[in-house]
Amino acid sequence: MLDRRAYGLAMGLVYGVYMALLAWGGAVLHAGDQASRLMKAFYPGYTFSLSGGLIGAVYGFATGYLLGWATAWLYNQLRFAPTRVPGNLPPVD
Repeated sequence: MLDRRAYGLAMGLVYGVYMALLAWGGAVLHAGDQASRLMKAFYPGYTFSLSGGLIGAVYGFATGYLLGWATAWLYNQLRFAPTRVPGNLPPVD
């Protein structure tokens, strides 16, 4: 069984760091204009700058946590759902 909170935190940290590094890398390399516009469409205030990286880290953590929590919940629901063995079906009247 996956711990939803732990999996959400792990995914949130990974995605938050990714968003920050993407913004700071884009600011340093002056690249990724199309990627920047795409990210702004989903995350208002996100830009390829120092402040945009901090905003992106917050957005990334929130998004990663929610998706990680939901993924762990769904995994637990599907993994530990009761299953029927074909030989153990109830009799049909």
